[in-house]
Amino acid sequence: MVATMPRNIEETFEDVLSLTNQDLLLNNSSRPHVWKSEERFIEFVKGMTKKAGIELEEDDIPRAMINEDDLIIHLNPIDVDWHGPIIGYYQPLCVFLERTIMGRELRESGKKNILYDKKCYFLDGFGRFVEEKTIERLSERGYKLDVVKYELSKELKSAPYYKDVKKILNQKWKESYDARNDLDKLFLDKLLYGSKKPNYKEIIAALILASSSDSTKDFNKTFLELENMTIPDIFVKSGSYGKIVENELIPREEADAIRSCVLNLMAYIGDEKQIRDIKPLLKEAEEQLSQLGKDYDLNPLDSLGKRASELYKMIDPQPTKLRIEEMPDSKTYLMLFQTLLDDTEMWINRYSKGGFNDTV
Repeated sequence: MVATMPRNIEETFEDVLSLTNQDLLLNNSSRPHVWKSEERFIEFVKGMTKKAGIELEEDDIPRAMINEDDLIIHLNPIDVDWHGPIIGYYQPLCVFLERTIMGRELRESGKKNILYDKKCYFLDGFGRFVEEKTIERLSERGYKLDVVKYELSKELKSAPYYKDVKKILNQKWKESYDARNDLDKLFLDKLLYGSKKPNYKEIIAALILASSSDSTKDFNKTFLELENMTIPDIFVKSGSYGKIVENELIPREEADAIRSCVLNLMAYIGDEKQIRDIKPLLKEAEEQLSQLGKDYDLNPLDSLGKRASELYKMIDPQPTKLRIEEMPDSKTYLMLFQTLLDDTEMWINRYSKGGFNDTV
């Protein structure tokens, strides 16, 4: 297909992000790469599919393929008109792979072709939903995508699960918009809290996170169960926000210990300390969170301990004199650190009295 309105990939990527990051808050570290020739792209695809144990028909050349290890979206250079919609299509999957325990466990298992795994096939529905929204956004910005829109509509007629997913996503988007004043009030009344004020636009990401909140449960079944859940409860289930509990579950002394550890870790990262200074604190946070989770039967804290362990394994092989900012793909590591610290703050506050500002 010859593009009717050629644009460089950087411009297209920014236009897609105006929807996926600014409007839908599907923030992640994925990025696109356009191959210089279709021949080289096909060679790359065949190599990837062979490693994944997938048979690729000679005439079944995809428009794109994502590398699940580094979240690079590899684009076929001849499908220029599809580049924007495809980048949008992969954003929910990248949120799943990068920001959920279930997604990270699938990546670490070495299992490829995760998009069609039986545990998370509904992600295809999320992707198609965002793909359609991306076409609308790019069309508003002057992209000529009538042919793309027509071809996609034909593909969606046979797309499994798409209609059910789209119905729920549209429903929850409307409910979240209608509940925005309630979210503000709950936040101001300190009945719903986190590291930032809740935003109704987070609902699509929250649905992905909530569906993946327990790696032992089926993503699809959990997602369908969210249809009748309130917006505040979905935000809480996503792990992004908490609700005040009536009784203190963790004694103040133990809560203060993890607070102190996390605050020091925050300070060390902010001061750009070397990895050798950060590792002991990260190991301490891992051990304390895991122990609290076991002692008080609190799965969210046990999961945070696992995330701290994963992060430790990522930075452990690096030269100890490096700072996080100097590591390859440092933005990803900083985001994972910040998310871990924010989530720890939220859950410790939820299960104990006092706040992070009470302890230094």
